[in-house]
Amino acid sequence: MKKAKNKEFFFSIVENIFCISYFDTNKNKLINYHNFELPDNFENELNFEILIKFFAEKIKKIEKENSFFIESANILVDFESHLLSLSIKNLVDKKISEEKDVIRLIKDAKQLITKSNSSETILHILINKYLFDKIEYLNFPENLSYSELILDLSFITLKNDRIKKTQDIFKNCDVMLNKFIAYDYSKNFIKEGDVNNCIAAKRINDGENPSEVKILSIIKKDQGFFEKLFNLMG
Repeated sequence: MKKAKNKEFFFSIVENIFCISYFDTNKNKLINYHNFELPDNFENELNFEILIKFFAEKIKKIEKENSFFIESANILVDFESHLLSLSIKNLVDKKISEEKDVIRLIKDAKQLITKSNSSETILHILINKYLFDKIEYLNFPENLSYSELILDLSFITLKNDRIKKTQDIFKNCDVMLNKFIAYDYSKNFIKEGDVNNCIAAKRINDGENPSEVKILSIIKKDQGFFEKLFNLMG
């Protein structure tokens, strides 16, 4: 077998169904998917070895049928997530709006959320609105003169122990998990005709929601505002 070229893998664990989906990265479309019913509730702390065996068997089955290895995947989960809201303010002498002002405020807000919720990991950060001198904007207004900036943010988090357990299980299956995506969030992006939940998860990962600040591990050329933002924050 060989590495899976030009393919992006998404797993989902939703409503006790494990789905393996793979997408053509050149055509940005779903190639195929496979659903398997879990033998036990994923949340059951006593079934670690059972789940490792189950996932390993299913992953190897797909690898053998397609003659490629699944080395990494993004994963959609319906574990209990939490939505935390925070507004953060920046007061300055009159100045022109710049991206770095937003970067600094989101970094500060992220640190506050992380410090006060140390048992959880942030999966998604959403900018609900900007308030420049008490005037609301849904999109970042460039070159705007202002004295007060308030960001209204939402953070979607997941318990660290759930993430660690999931990572450990798939590590034992020789698969590295990249991004975790919360199902309660991604289901808002399901469209008519979608054959599985992974399609909406991929939309999220590809930046379907312009209000989501995304973390990128690799700096790319010609980045958009939010891409540059989290490369600086990573």
